[in-house]
Amino acid sequence: MADHDVPLALNFITVVLTMMRMVMEVVMVIVVVVGMVFMMKVSANENKLDKTVRDYGDDAEKNDETDQKNE
Repeated sequence: MADHDVPLALNFITVVLTMMRMVMEVVMVIVVVVGMVFMMKVSANENKLDKTVRDYGDDAEKNDETDQKNE
């Protein structure tokens, strides 16, 4: 059965369903990418906070003592 033997309505429905499936796949890919970018930004912010605490190390205790003296 060739394409020209299929009624126009069935062919149109097939095309619309195929296009809807393609749009849904594109939307899913975009959602996954946006989710990954969001998680990377959250992770980067957490790493930045960890580095600020770790960079001071033992000096953090000295800074706390100095802050208490200054108050």
